Amino acid sequence: MKLMKLMKAKIVYTNSIYSGAGQMANLTLRTYDLNPDGVRIVVDWSSMVVGSSVFVPCINTDKALQQIKRICVDDMEWDIRARSGLEGNFSGVRVWRLV
Repeated sequence: MKLMKLMKAKIVYTNSIYSGAGQMANLTLRTYDLNPDGVRIVVDWSSMVVGSSVFVPCINTDKALQQIKRICVDDMEWDIRARSGLEGNFSGVRVWRLV
């Protein structure tokens, strides 16, 4: 019996946050963050085990697939399967980590 772990992407809705002192603090895009629509999406890649999946909600699925391939295949050397489409009422990309 396969155990599948579903993960959720954490979305940071702004590229800047208000610091309270009248200044905007920049949210830095890190190496393994996604931003297919210009919105920072943080995925906890380190907790993604073989057989688990994550859904990344986005509109620009082609750019998301490119960024996911760069992170998972090129950098981490994982085997993955990715599918773009609708889940619920949300457009995005579902990524599975394979053996």
